Amino acid sequence: MKIDICLAVLNKLEYTKKFVDSVFKSTRSDFDLIVTNNGSSDETLSWLESLSLSNLKIIDFPKNMGCAVGWNAALKAGENNYRVLTQNDIQFSKDWDIPLISFLEENSDFMAAGSMEIGNMSFSQD
Repeated sequence: MKIDICLAVLNKLEYTKKFVDSVFKSTRSDFDLIVTNNGSSDETLSWLESLSLSNLKIIDFPKNMGCAVGWNAALKAGENNYRVLTQNDIQFSKDWDIPLISFLEENSDFMAAGSMEIGNMSFSQD
């Protein structure tokens, strides 16, 4: 199954580099990465354009339109069945996408799922 990973960015190139690296190293599903650049004044846009990846779509706003507008633009540009909204300060763990997609495929009455990492907390199921 193919997914759209939707990201809205405003500057913070170093975060974006780490994010993109984690996406490519950790995502098992086929995916398109759709990045909305919200008027970054650093080198974020030129770095993204230099990647020349077939599964990278870039939407460029000349000024900051806000995260919600950026995500909505990315969602509209997406063409796949599943979409992930995220930010560039996230780093995905290995195979992060598999449990989310499995849950949605097994539970057709749900339209959204999310993941969250909670520090070093551990939970036991009795």
